[in-house]
Amino acid sequence: MKFVFLIQSLNQGGAERQLSVLAKALCQRGEEVVVGVFYGGGALEKGLISAGVRVVSMKKKGRWDLFGFLNRVRRFCVTQSPDVIYTMMPVANLIGLIARVASPSSTLVWGVRSSVVDFSVYGNLARFSYWLELMLSFFPHHIIFNSFAGQEHYVNRGFRRSKSRVVCNGIDTDFFQPDVQALEKTRKSFAIDDGCKVVGIVARLDPMKDHKTFLRAAAKVLQTYSDVKFICVGGGEAVRTAHLKALANSLGISKQIVWTGARNDIPSLYSICDVAVCSSVGEGFPNMVGEAMACSVPCVVTDVGDCAEIVGETGQVVPVGQVDELARGILKFLKLPDAQRKALGASARERIRTDYSVKALVDKTLEVVKTDMNPPADVTIVIEGL
Repeated sequence: MKFVFLIQSLNQGGAERQLSVLAKALCQRGEEVVVGVFYGGGALEKGLISAGVRVVSMKKKGRWDLFGFLNRVRRFCVTQSPDVIYTMMPVANLIGLIARVASPSSTLVWGVRSSVVDFSVYGNLARFSYWLELMLSFFPHHIIFNSFAGQEHYVNRGFRRSKSRVVCNGIDTDFFQPDVQALEKTRKSFAIDDGCKVVGIVARLDPMKDHKTFLRAAAKVLQTYSDVKFICVGGGEAVRTAHLKALANSLGISKQIVWTGARNDIPSLYSICDVAVCSSVGEGFPNMVGEAMACSVPCVVTDVGDCAEIVGETGQVVPVGQVDELARGILKFLKLPDAQRKALGASARERIRTDYSVKALVDKTLEVVKTDMNPPADVTIVIEGL
């Protein structure tokens, strides 16, 4: 079977990493896989190519390069003649409709990776894309959500349940595992003293990730537990980064915050953490939670998307935007004896190995697309965890 994936780019992001994991695993199963990117040069491209996945850039020049770009997508799909066209994220999903017209015998799958989105913090384009997805959601054969929360949210707003399936994210536990050898070196690179605890958040600096609440909770924690560093892993727009750093300074905690920017050595960064935090105000299946758990790190998560189901009894769930509750959740783990906290981390890793494996991701994806390789026009697939 031949799969063509369409996505805007292959930069470091949750959806991008999940596409990479799925594409590699399908290739290892003997499927033919091609990834079409609108903007080339992403950090994940080399890994895909080395795994035998072809990556083709549509060479989009910018927002206003529209008609030429759409024609390149059309030609790409005609040339590839795939069995399955799998798009991911709103813009790619909409572009996938062009792909379906260009290759009418292909099965079109939309990948939806969010649940509730606060559009007040984004521009009109995001709101318009969301509206168009709702209006045009009867066109794909399948819609795959990566979370049950996301599925329910979109179905309640007009997506057809008959087309919806949930396929949770798959976490590569061979890649995401405790990196004991890098532990000391990584701590030293950030000037973290022996015995100092580390609380980490791995997320792009985006309003939905709610770093403001994370920083305010950090300030609360430091009032009662001073020997701790908070590490923020992820890139973002310069203006937003400056605002967050100014907030940390106003809270008087700048010396306890480490800003790493975007990094590729994520397992080594998880491995220095005693606690990982997801402070998001909206998620489906946040990759960082599964990745941190796979690295044997217990997580404090906000009650969004499927977070509570993912962490189970190995983590702590707190209300969205509640600084005091988030601080209490972090302190709960910091105050545990090391042996007890490590035991929780080991249980978290085993939970990911058992319930959210790459094998499960691939099996469920293939089950969806092989159900009917020529499904009726009103069928939709939902994939969980992307």
